[in-house]
Amino acid sequence: MNKHYIDVIRVDHWFKNIIVFIGVLGAMEKFDILLSYKTLLISLMAFFLSCLISSFNYAINEILDAKYDAKHPLKRDRPIPSGKLKVKNAIVFALILVTISLGAAIIFFPMLFVLSILALLVAGFFYNVEPMRTKDKPYIDVISESINNPIRICIGWFALAPENIFPPMLVLILIWVFGCFLMNTKRVTELKFLGKKKAEEYRKVFKYYNVRPLTILLLIYAVLSIILFIQFVFSFEQKLIYAIPFVLLFFIWWFKMVMGKDEVTMHPEKIYRKPSFLLYCISLSVFIAILLF
Repeated sequence: MNKHYIDVIRVDHWFKNIIVFIGVLGAMEKFDILLSYKTLLISLMAFFLSCLISSFNYAINEILDAKYDAKHPLKRDRPIPSGKLKVKNAIVFALILVTISLGAAIIFFPMLFVLSILALLVAGFFYNVEPMRTKDKPYIDVISESINNPIRICIGWFALAPENIFPPMLVLILIWVFGCFLMNTKRVTELKFLGKKKAEEYRKVFKYYNVRPLTILLLIYAVLSIILFIQFVFSFEQKLIYAIPFVLLFFIWWFKMVMGKDEVTMHPEKIYRKPSFLLYCISLSVFIAILLF
């Protein structure tokens, strides 16, 4: 396959869909589902289908944002803005991906799973497509983009949940707010990296943004995330109390990288460039999994 097709669907961003497995693990614990070949296959398939929908959204994003990305020092090299891939070819490829994902969801999964996959698709439309195009609306852009995270939780949950029972609302809100923290991080870093004038040319919403209020908002999202995590611990999983100090360290470390204009905070898919932080994140995830199971 032509490399440009892979680039336009941003396969390197698929790791963001790992949140699907949080929903999977939650359902396994809630309904006492044992790990088996079938469970593993279903979980991987749910992850893959969410990746295909995400890739469809990425392709639409690049097509609609091409004229803006052309003004970005890094994104101008993407397939569509650079002219390396024709728009009509990208559209056809994206439609194939979404057809495969929705078709497989309808055939192999329950209705609530299908609705969750559709929700991820609709969220992408609201974020990218006029007249809504929430990515151009200050502060709403971060909130609307971050809703993808609780949707991914539902995708993983409903892939295995044997009953029409939704995941705990507190978990969905926690993941949503944490997503807002990460997305707001990108806004702060982009503004610092590009500068006010260049940032406004690249993204309309930067006309309303400044570093100071964005940094304050970043702290608010961080504090809310920590409060919600602690509430979750004492409401559902008191075993995770031992993880609280390490979660706090994660936020401190991340915030330090933001203040240092670390490129990883603007492009999380490049986290491999910070091996020490990546190792910490993996270790923290494993520690939390051990405490839970």
